[in-house]
Amino acid sequence: MKKLLGIIVLGLLMSGNVYAEEYWSNFKNGPTSEQEAKIKFFNNQKLDKLEGIWFMPGSGTVAITKSKTNENRYLIYLIQATENRWEKYNGTLEGTILKTSDYKRNPVFLRIFSSLGDERTKQKYIQTVYDKKFTIYKKDPYEYDAEEASRIWPSNLKTYNSKFIKKKPKKEIKKEIVKKNIEPITQAQATDKYFKDKDLESIEGVWMFEYSMDIIFIYKDNDKYICKVIRSTKFQSGENLCDLTKGSNTTYYGRWNYYNKELKDSWSETTIDLREKKKKSEKRTGNLNFMELYIGSKYQTDLKRLYPESVYAGSSGSKTSGSAFFVTSNGHIVTNHHVIESCNDQSKIMYDNKEYPAKLLASDKKLDLALLKVDLKNKGYLNFSYEPNKMQKIYAAGYPLGKYLSDDLKFTDGIVSSLKGLDDNTNQIQISAAINPGNSGGPIVNQSAELVGVAVSGLDKGLTEGINFAIKSESVKTFLNANKVEPSTSFFSREFKNDRILSILEKATVYTFCN
Repeated sequence: MKKLLGIIVLGLLMSGNVYAEEYWSNFKNGPTSEQEAKIKFFNNQKLDKLEGIWFMPGSGTVAITKSKTNENRYLIYLIQATENRWEKYNGTLEGTILKTSDYKRNPVFLRIFSSLGDERTKQKYIQTVYDKKFTIYKKDPYEYDAEEASRIWPSNLKTYNSKFIKKKPKKEIKKEIVKKNIEPITQAQATDKYFKDKDLESIEGVWMFEYSMDIIFIYKDNDKYICKVIRSTKFQSGENLCDLTKGSNTTYYGRWNYYNKELKDSWSETTIDLREKKKKSEKRTGNLNFMELYIGSKYQTDLKRLYPESVYAGSSGSKTSGSAFFVTSNGHIVTNHHVIESCNDQSKIMYDNKEYPAKLLASDKKLDLALLKVDLKNKGYLNFSYEPNKMQKIYAAGYPLGKYLSDDLKFTDGIVSSLKGLDDNTNQIQISAAINPGNSGGPIVNQSAELVGVAVSGLDKGLTEGINFAIKSESVKTFLNANKVEPSTSFFSREFKNDRILSILEKATVYTFCN
């Protein structure tokens, strides 16, 4: 027996594990009841995954406790043997577990007794996966004769340990009463002072938060747009709430006074998108009756316009803009109908850093397409692709936020997500490439720089992500043919590298606008 113990100790030392003063002994220095085990080993202390009282097949009820000499070693004490003939060993050391970095393979050394009463030590392994059980096996945790030990106490380790976690005392926030010398203002006063008999920009007016019902008004002050509070549960009436710059007639950006618990000013970067909110059954009118508020890049809430009730993109005092592209070498340009709708045939484009008037030749409100003609010989134009495919790689080019963001052509990429648009519209495709205000009318091309579609719209970004739509190139072809313009289609297509696609798009894509 001593020789066997010596071999085990030597083997453990060679493997880098310390096997110290605990050893097999028939001396009853362990607990013989669950209550005694709780008092002796686990009294008022947090336990780890292995510690506690368990039922081990072949042994009985055992207490597993961490060694006092080695934090990676656990001692197994027999509390109550399963068979009466082994009861004389109750309270003795039954075995030891060595914890490794691999939770699936922890060596365990157990005392085994034969029917004749001979004693020997057997090495096995345990896999600790759950708080309520562990698997005992010889070589593989999934072998047919692997056994499972089950936890008796504590039945819920997480709940038991929670009472030993010291909770940090909550800091009392002293709310500072800030007395501000601000003149309260009503909606009638704001309307008379800032909006009466004035030509308003698209963002100017009185707005109400959709959920909190707070009411604010936004007015133009030189080249800035200022928000002030009319009614709020968090801010004083008349207090400044935002300071904005115009990006386009539907997008504004700047700073927003974001309320915090200490009632101190907390200005954050913000972006506002104006849009039309309507029921599916209603026709599109272009009334910018709602705004989406973003703090940083995170959507916050919607605001509903209270006054004036109707403001349209491109109305007096505002500028409408979008993207467009050449489809021939003779100055023919395609864009969206809604981009030029309010321009009264006064559209312009920027080409080679010069402004050119663009004459409206035709438009289709239902398809949302428009054909413009510029009196120049352009350097490049787009060929048309054949039918698009799902998962096809695509690129979107355009001028999101107009020239107020920058006058550089911008790109996003994605895939063709669906061959139908909103409400099963077969004239459109759904794409994952980002489409923002100002992208409307811009080209969507494949890896051969051929036209796949025309950017048209996206769903509410507060509710969805990556759901945008483009008018199919086949529908654009039909529109052009009906208006006696022959689009060009490649006889042979091959994929280009990014620099080649960039060159083609930069020569063909233009910024369109009207005052």
